[in-house]
Amino acid sequence: MTKDEWLSVCSEQVFQYDRQRMMCASVAPIEEREPLLVLLAFNHQIASIPDSVSENTLGEMRLQWWRDTIKAIFDGKIREHPVVLGLAWTIKKYDLSQSLFEEYLEGRSFDVRKAPPETMNELETYIKNTVGALNELMAEVLLVKIKQQTRLAARYAGVVWGLSVLLENSHLFTSKGRFYLPVNLTENERVKVVVNTAEEYLVKVRGFKEYVPDSLLPVMLPVSLADVYLKNLKKNDFDLDISRKNNPRLRKLLSFYCNVVRKRY
Repeated sequence: MTKDEWLSVCSEQVFQYDRQRMMCASVAPIEEREPLLVLLAFNHQIASIPDSVSENTLGEMRLQWWRDTIKAIFDGKIREHPVVLGLAWTIKKYDLSQSLFEEYLEGRSFDVRKAPPETMNELETYIKNTVGALNELMAEVLLVKIKQQTRLAARYAGVVWGLSVLLENSHLFTSKGRFYLPVNLTENERVKVVVNTAEEYLVKVRGFKEYVPDSLLPVMLPVSLADVYLKNLKKNDFDLDISRKNNPRLRKLLSFYCNVVRKRY
């Protein structure tokens, strides 16, 4: 399979299932845009496992296949699969951290188990280990040398985005038997606590502004989209159904373009 062929497959998957982050990735130069799309396609492959299997055991088997595949890539063995070929190319070209892939895949075990988080701390850990680790990998594509504060900024940006996505798509997850809001809280408390936690990380992310170079903007821009959604949710008294009906799509687009021009997030 040629590079054009596997890149086409990866791009199509991201366009279909992760369009908002694809829009953010489009801000990157073309040479960095391609590996970002590969990583987002990889994310889709893993995140969709629970919906593609009928039993948790089968999901864990698929997850183990990816663990073995990632290890094989770092050992110099590449399987014939479009996303795997893209990962092998990206890992070699940008010297990505194997430990971040391992952390990400371990975090995704939570999805396969389909057990809701008991506490907000458990949910935070899940998001940091999945969306946060993915953001760090994307940062490694965009930056040659990364300071610890920059890594934290990328990871915390992932937490903000990840929590907002869980809230915005909670009805879809619930319809598939997956529940991501902390069960130790009452129904009225859950959304408020998740929103407040996301906003706390939003403040932390923006506090790292001096450590975030303009080249990292494709990884950080989803924060601005999440911010619009969180404000809309608060405006609608934390009601997920009403907020969904009053989806601020236009405001998200305006925020996106304004932040691109201003190089802000």
